Amino acid sequence: QEVFEECVLDIDAGITFLMDQGYKNVVLMGRSTGANKACFYAGTVDDPRVVGVILNSAISDRLEKTPEEIAATIPVMKKKIEEGKADELLVGYSFFPMTPNRYLSLYEKGSKEDVFDYGDENPQMKIYSQIKKPLLVVLGEKDEHADRPVADIVKVFDAKTTSEKYKSVIVPGALHGFEKQEGELAELVCGWIKTI
Repeated sequence: QEVFEECVLDIDAGITFLMDQGYKNVVLMGRSTGANKACFYAGTVDDPRVVGVILNSAISDRLEKTPEEIAATIPVMKKKIEEGKADELLVGYSFFPMTPNRYLSLYEKGSKEDVFDYGDENPQMKIYSQIKKPLLVVLGEKDEHADRPVADIVKVFDAKTTSEKYKSVIVPGALHGFEKQEGELAELVCGWIKTI
Protein backbone atom coordinates (compact mmCIF):
# COMPACT_ATOMS: atom_id res chain seq x y z
CA GLN A 1 0.00 0.00 0.00
CA GLU A 2 0.99 3.61 -0.45
CA VAL A 3 3.40 5.56 1.74
CA PHE A 4 1.70 8.90 2.38
CA GLU A 5 4.84 11.06 2.15
CA GLU A 6 5.52 9.73 -1.34
CA CYS A 7 2.50 11.72 -2.56
CA VAL A 8 5.02 14.55 -2.98
CA LEU A 9 6.71 12.58 -5.75
CA ASP A 10 3.38 11.81 -7.43
CA ILE A 11 2.18 15.41 -7.31
CA ASP A 12 5.51 16.74 -8.55
CA ALA A 13 5.42 14.28 -11.47
CA GLY A 14 1.86 15.32 -12.32
CA ILE A 15 2.76 19.00 -12.31
CA THR A 16 5.86 18.32 -14.40
CA PHE A 17 3.71 16.47 -16.93
CA LEU A 18 1.36 19.48 -17.19
CA MET A 19 4.31 21.85 -17.64
CA ASP A 20 5.59 19.59 -20.43
CA GLN A 21 2.18 19.98 -22.13
CA GLY A 22 2.63 23.75 -22.17
CA TYR A 23 0.75 24.83 -19.06
CA LYS A 24 2.41 27.64 -17.12
CA ASN A 25 0.60 27.53 -13.78
CA VAL A 26 -1.22 24.90 -11.75
CA VAL A 27 -3.91 25.12 -9.10
CA LEU A 28 -3.51 22.11 -6.84
CA MET A 29 -6.84 20.66 -5.68
CA GLY A 30 -7.29 17.68 -3.40
CA ARG A 31 -10.52 16.10 -2.19
CA SER A 32 -10.94 13.94 0.93
CA THR A 33 -7.63 12.07 1.41
CA GLY A 34 -6.43 14.02 -1.62
CA ALA A 35 -6.88 17.16 0.48
CA ASN A 36 -4.38 15.76 2.98
CA LYS A 37 -1.96 15.21 0.11
CA ALA A 38 -2.48 18.63 -1.47
CA CYS A 39 -2.03 20.21 1.96
CA PHE A 40 1.14 18.22 2.63
CA TYR A 41 2.62 19.13 -0.75
CA ALA A 42 1.74 22.81 -0.57
CA GLY A 43 2.89 23.08 3.04
CA THR A 44 6.25 21.34 2.56
CA VAL A 45 7.28 22.11 -1.03
CA ASP A 46 7.90 25.65 -2.28
CA ASP A 47 6.79 25.02 -5.86
CA PRO A 48 6.56 28.20 -7.98
CA ARG A 49 4.49 26.30 -10.56
CA VAL A 50 1.62 26.07 -8.06
CA VAL A 51 -0.32 29.34 -7.97
CA GLY A 52 -3.19 28.24 -5.74
CA VAL A 53 -4.39 25.43 -3.48
CA ILE A 54 -7.91 24.06 -2.97
CA LEU A 55 -8.75 21.71 -0.11
CA ASN A 56 -12.13 20.06 -0.67
CA SER A 57 -13.79 17.87 1.99
CA ALA A 58 -10.70 18.18 4.20
CA ILE A 59 -11.91 15.93 7.00
CA SER A 60 -9.67 14.24 9.58
CA ASP A 61 -9.51 10.48 9.14
CA ARG A 62 -8.36 10.15 12.75
CA LEU A 63 -11.65 11.52 14.06
CA GLU A 64 -13.73 8.93 12.22
CA LYS A 65 -12.84 6.38 14.91
CA THR A 66 -13.20 6.68 18.66
CA PRO A 67 -10.04 7.42 20.65
CA GLU A 68 -10.63 4.14 22.49
CA GLU A 69 -10.74 2.13 19.26
CA ILE A 70 -7.54 3.74 18.00
CA ALA A 71 -5.78 3.28 21.35
CA ALA A 72 -6.69 -0.42 21.33
CA THR A 73 -5.65 -1.01 17.71
CA ILE A 74 -2.37 0.92 17.46
CA PRO A 75 -0.44 -1.54 19.69
CA VAL A 76 -1.73 -4.43 17.54
CA MET A 77 -0.46 -2.70 14.41
CA LYS A 78 2.90 -1.81 15.96
CA LYS A 79 3.37 -5.43 17.05
CA LYS A 80 2.72 -6.62 13.49
CA ILE A 81 5.30 -4.12 12.22
CA GLU A 82 7.85 -5.39 14.78
CA GLU A 83 7.14 -8.92 13.53
CA GLY A 84 7.99 -7.87 9.98
CA LYS A 85 4.36 -7.74 8.85
CA ALA A 86 4.19 -4.01 8.13
CA ASP A 87 2.77 -4.64 4.65
CA GLU A 88 0.37 -7.46 5.52
CA LEU A 89 -3.04 -6.74 4.02
CA LEU A 90 -5.72 -6.66 6.74
CA VAL A 91 -9.49 -6.42 6.58
CA GLY A 92 -11.98 -5.29 9.20
CA TYR A 93 -10.20 -2.17 10.38
CA SER A 94 -11.79 0.19 7.88
CA PHE A 95 -14.11 0.11 4.88
CA PHE A 96 -11.13 -0.93 2.74
CA PRO A 97 -8.26 -3.38 3.27
CA MET A 98 -5.13 -1.82 4.73
CA THR A 99 -1.69 -2.66 6.05
CA PRO A 100 -0.44 -1.92 9.59
CA ASN A 101 1.69 0.89 8.16
CA ARG A 102 -1.35 2.41 6.48
CA TYR A 103 -3.42 2.16 9.66
CA LEU A 104 -0.81 4.13 11.61
CA SER A 105 -0.57 6.71 8.82
CA LEU A 106 -4.32 7.28 8.87
CA TYR A 107 -5.12 7.08 12.55
CA GLU A 108 -2.07 7.73 14.72
CA LYS A 109 -1.97 11.23 16.15
CA GLY A 110 0.96 13.22 14.78
CA SER A 111 1.55 11.03 11.72
CA LYS A 112 2.66 12.76 8.53
CA GLU A 113 -0.86 12.26 7.16
CA ASP A 114 -2.52 13.79 10.25
CA VAL A 115 -2.46 17.31 8.80
CA PHE A 116 -5.99 18.23 9.90
CA ASP A 117 -5.82 18.05 13.71
CA TYR A 118 -8.72 20.48 14.20
CA GLY A 119 -10.31 18.11 16.72
CA ASP A 120 -7.47 18.33 19.22
CA GLU A 121 -7.81 20.41 22.35
CA ASN A 122 -5.09 22.71 21.02
CA PRO A 123 -5.05 22.28 17.21
CA GLN A 124 -1.71 22.96 15.55
CA MET A 125 -2.48 22.50 11.83
CA LYS A 126 1.29 22.87 11.36
CA ILE A 127 1.61 21.84 7.71
CA TYR A 128 -1.61 23.63 6.76
CA SER A 129 -0.36 26.82 8.42
CA GLN A 130 2.70 26.79 6.14
CA ILE A 131 0.64 27.22 2.98
CA LYS A 132 1.30 30.77 1.76
CA LYS A 133 -0.26 30.41 -1.70
CA PRO A 134 -3.84 31.55 -2.38
CA LEU A 135 -5.96 29.00 -0.55
CA LEU A 136 -9.59 27.88 -0.78
CA VAL A 137 -11.14 25.47 1.73
CA VAL A 138 -14.51 23.98 0.71
CA LEU A 139 -16.56 21.72 2.94
CA GLY A 140 -20.05 20.31 2.62
CA GLU A 141 -22.46 21.36 5.34
CA LYS A 142 -23.77 17.80 5.71
CA ASP A 143 -20.41 15.97 5.38
CA GLU A 144 -21.22 12.54 6.76
CA HIS A 145 -17.63 11.96 7.86
CA ALA A 146 -17.46 15.03 10.10
CA ASP A 147 -17.51 14.27 13.82
CA ARG A 148 -18.71 17.79 14.68
CA PRO A 149 -20.54 20.68 13.02
CA VAL A 150 -18.69 21.65 9.85
CA ALA A 151 -18.86 25.31 10.93
CA ASP A 152 -16.67 24.41 13.93
CA ILE A 153 -14.15 22.71 11.66
CA VAL A 154 -14.00 25.71 9.35
CA LYS A 155 -13.34 28.02 12.31
CA VAL A 156 -10.06 26.19 12.93
CA PHE A 157 -9.08 26.38 9.24
CA ASP A 158 -9.88 30.11 9.32
CA ALA A 159 -7.87 30.68 12.49
CA LYS A 160 -4.78 28.73 11.42
CA THR A 161 -4.30 29.98 7.86
CA THR A 162 -1.35 32.22 7.00
CA SER A 163 -2.35 32.67 3.36
CA GLU A 164 -2.88 36.31 2.46
CA LYS A 165 -5.51 35.30 -0.10
CA TYR A 166 -7.69 32.86 1.78
CA LYS A 167 -11.33 31.89 1.52
CA SER A 168 -13.43 29.20 3.17
CA VAL A 169 -16.86 28.09 1.98
CA ILE A 170 -19.44 25.76 3.50
CA VAL A 171 -21.74 24.51 0.74
CA PRO A 172 -25.30 24.18 2.10
CA GLY A 173 -26.66 20.65 2.09
CA ALA A 174 -23.54 19.13 0.50
CA LEU A 175 -22.24 15.70 1.49
CA HIS A 176 -18.60 14.60 1.60
CA GLY A 177 -18.58 13.66 -2.09
CA PHE A 178 -20.79 16.55 -3.21
CA GLU A 179 -23.18 14.08 -4.86
CA LYS A 180 -25.77 15.94 -6.96
CA GLN A 181 -23.94 19.21 -6.21
CA GLU A 182 -20.92 18.66 -8.42
CA GLY A 183 -21.94 21.51 -10.72
CA GLU A 184 -22.22 23.89 -7.80
CA LEU A 185 -18.78 22.84 -6.60
CA ALA A 186 -17.30 23.28 -10.09
CA GLU A 187 -18.74 26.79 -10.39
CA LEU A 188 -17.42 27.72 -6.96
CA VAL A 189 -13.92 26.41 -7.73
CA CYS A 190 -13.72 27.98 -11.20
CA GLY A 191 -15.02 31.27 -9.88
CA TRP A 192 -12.38 31.35 -7.16
CA ILE A 193 -9.58 30.44 -9.59
CA LYS A 194 -10.50 33.50 -11.69
CA THR A 195 -9.77 35.73 -8.67
CA ILE A 196 -6.19 34.60 -8.10
